[in-house]
Amino acid sequence: MKIHESSLELTLKNELSEIERAAGVINEHGHSHGWPDEWLYRINVSVDELITNTVNYSYADEDTHSILLMLVATHDKLMVTIEDDGRPFNPFEKVQPPDHIEDSLEDRPIGGLGVHLVKALMDEFSYERTADGLNRITLVQLRESQDEGHASPGRVE
Repeated sequence: MKIHESSLELTLKNELSEIERAAGVINEHGHSHGWPDEWLYRINVSVDELITNTVNYSYADEDTHSILLMLVATHDKLMVTIEDDGRPFNPFEKVQPPDHIEDSLEDRPIGGLGVHLVKALMDEFSYERTADGLNRITLVQLRESQDEGHASPGRVE
């Protein structure tokens, strides 16, 4: 499948309902530019998890905030950047495997797996706090890992 180079920028409100809108825009854009379905799945799951965490935990007030979602696709990779003005937080730092990971779904407590899932789905992931006070998360999905039919382990750069 030929991937057409493309980019997408979407500004979201800090509301959980925006995740569904983001997924729709990502899917429409991705399909029209030849992105593999596996890319779309991995990106949507990762964006859902990270935006959910941002909305639920980043803001100390009830004000409306903007979350910027940027996607850039080239022939060999898809890069996703998420920026927000919430409290500084690196979701990839010191993340321990959740307790009860081996338990059945029925016995496992809700929550605690999202960042582990993002790390498993993405080939690369990083966090930085920008000079202008924004959280910036960058995710990369490589084409070669899709051609092989599996994900490479994620790594922080």
